Amino acid sequence: MRRLRPEIGLLLLAVALFATLLFKNISYPLMWQDEGETAMFATRVLEYGYPRVHGPRNVLYEFGTNIALGVKEQFDAYIGTTWGHFYFAVPGVLWARSTGDFYAKTARLRIPFAAAGAFGVAIWALALTPVFGGDRRRALVFVASFFALTAGSISLLLHLREVRYYSLVTCPEPERISAVLKPSYRKAA
Repeated sequence: MRRLRPEIGLLLLAVALFATLLFKNISYPLMWQDEGETAMFATRVLEYGYPRVHGPRNVLYEFGTNIALGVKEQFDAYIGTTWGHFYFAVPGVLWARSTGDFYAKTARLRIPFAAAGAFGVAIWALALTPVFGGDRRRALVFVASFFALTAGSISLLLHLREVRYYSLVTCPEPERISAVLKPSYRKAA
């Protein structure tokens, strides 16, 4: 039987710690106000095809009484923020509809966002490994350290699991990261 290399064991431990802290008790607490806004606009996307402000019984708007700040009146569309996270939340809203338990609903809305955040963190870690110029051992130790430090950032973990755009912006295109960092890779090697 082959023995596990220490750097791989360290990586597995760090990723397990990160995943545990990110997903454990993801249904607690129930959603914050901004998460509720995302979920409600996702519901409006299902009903109207876009985040509409006025529904049949209520108004979904967070900028107070000045409706001119965040509404495109011609379409009654909410323009107070970008729309990507509203559309990203739609599968979670559909999944959450299949249960009556509020905590299960919260978890089903948060899991896709947390998974996207975890994917984004992994992309960032892997995009930085060319700095090690092919030294696989050092790259693995770096990625393990990256995940361990990420697991230690409570504010980052809370933002990554929130039903909001925060986790989505951690998912950059690896080509763009590499293009920006390529000069640094050459200097470090």
